[in-house]
Amino acid sequence: MPQYLVELYVARTSPLPFEAARRARASANAMSRDGLEVHYLHSIFVPEDEICFLLFEAATPELVGEAGRRAALDHYRILQAIGET
Repeated sequence: MPQYLVELYVARTSPLPFEAARRARASANAMSRDGLEVHYLHSIFVPEDEICFLLFEAATPELVGEAGRRAALDHYRILQAIGET
């Protein structure tokens, strides 16, 4: 399943990245329970650059966007991500 990176811009002293990650996880879990295949994987906060990355797995970027809307994320963009383990 494709992975998508949600990029959020936040102040380095803001508690928002951790709150946003919690809401994103809850949103994805609720959508999955409703039969919409979207999974929150993890987040990375880079305070020096005032940016937070949330990684999702979903069939489409639209599902990730819906998870973001349900999680009330502001000022974000969605990019397909390709990783190697």
